[in-house]
Amino acid sequence: MGIIKTHCYSLGWETKCGVLQGCVLGPLLFNIYMNDIPKIINKLSYTIQIADDTSILVTSTDYSELNQKLHSILYHISKWCETNQLVSNKDKAYVVKFTSSKTQICPLNIIYVDQILTVAETIKFLGLHLDSHLS
Repeated sequence: MGIIKTHCYSLGWETKCGVLQGCVLGPLLFNIYMNDIPKIINKLSYTIQIADDTSILVTSTDYSELNQKLHSILYHISKWCETNQLVSNKDKAYVVKFTSSKTQICPLNIIYVDQILTVAETIKFLGLHLDSHLS
């Protein structure tokens, strides 16, 4: 019985930016690539990055200040994406406003890259379902 040796080669192509999906170093390269997002919005929010998801937590007791922070953060993120030649998926971006039941209800109309973001009542975060009143 003989041993048959075969050689398999992948087709190559040039990538000008981003990280190739499925490559061995993909997760590490992606994390290095995305590592500076918190730095551009650090003074306005808290950023949580897990795998390829980014959550941005913004706090304020004043509604107008909250709106200003959110618009500033989204502006900086859109400029960061433009600079790094990335396109964010606006359909996967949404807002959850956590409030106590005593808080005055104020609508949020958050616009990101010419699209109003969906304001959700619940969110699934790390397997936990959280509603906007934390009940």
